[in-house]
Amino acid sequence: MVGGIFNGHPWGAGGTWAFKLDDPDHVLNKAFDGNGFWHQDEIYQYHPESYVGPESLRVLVSLDMSKQEVSDRIDDGPREVPVSWVRRAGEGRVFYTNFGHREETFANPVILRHMLDGIQYAIGDLEADAAPTAQIEATKPSLAPAKP
Repeated sequence: MVGGIFNGHPWGAGGTWAFKLDDPDHVLNKAFDGNGFWHQDEIYQYHPESYVGPESLRVLVSLDMSKQEVSDRIDDGPREVPVSWVRRAGEGRVFYTNFGHREETFANPVILRHMLDGIQYAIGDLEADAAPTAQIEATKPSLAPAKP
């Protein structure tokens, strides 16, 4: 139901990691004002066989693998490591986030707002689009130039 099974945490709690917004305009990402950020926390990776991916999840926040400090932590495995997402589960709603392994996370008002918005979505107090990321990407117009 959550979307993946734990497979280690090469981004340990002692490190500060870069995060990107996969969906900057999503209501649950409003707290970030459209900007990626650096934050100290422990981030999980998921067993490839269990991770349902963007075909089932609306991915909101991921590790920013364009930053060497982040991408150097693994030499194999997924190049996209989601951190927060939403999805529907039958008639229910799921919000998941990796954030919360360090005390400092709960002193960060931006991340707390993201978590509160996610909890409000999950209990039905906040409407949010949970259409899977892959479905949203498929409907975006191509940026490639038209062929003559």
